Amino acid sequence: FARSGSGGIQASVNSHTIAMPPLLAAGSEALKHRVLPGVISGEKIAALAVTEPSGGSDVASLKTTAVRDGDHFVVNGEKTFITLGMRADYITAAVRTDPSNKGAGGVSVLLIEGDTPGLTRTELKKMGWWVSDTAHLHFDNCRVPVTNLSGIENQGFKTLMHNFNSERLFLAALAY
Repeated sequence: FARSGSGGIQASVNSHTIAMPPLLAAGSEALKHRVLPGVISGEKIAALAVTEPSGGSDVASLKTTAVRDGDHFVVNGEKTFITLGMRADYITAAVRTDPSNKGAGGVSVLLIEGDTPGLTRTELKKMGWWVSDTAHLHFDNCRVPVTNLSGIENQGFKTLMHNFNSERLFLAALAY
């Protein structure tokens, strides 16, 4: 991958290596059994959605909300620079499930399916990495089942930080 001269191949072929670890680490067994086989076999595409227009990938400052309404979360907000966001079947999203908590404590990890009503995607044109698409995602009252929560509500910050550790280590090894 490193010798190909572009991180784009790594990003497009292996996006599941950043999108699925939060599910593996914290998801329920039922969610893992439903989602992982299709992603691992290559039949489904997964994307990680953390970066936001106003704060980059500052997980403690997320603005995208997921407010509980019965057996669902209602997701509102936006994510940007999402690798494979245009065609992802599953989006592992960092969301704020406790809007009153403005720090790390109110963050959760939620798996949002790509055909969820209210999800719109806009392709971002870029100069390089054409092998993978990059998208801006907008969530407008997207209803996501509570069963799609990975881990404990309001405690997803640590899960996301662990994910970044391995992701960044691997990218550093490629750069070397």
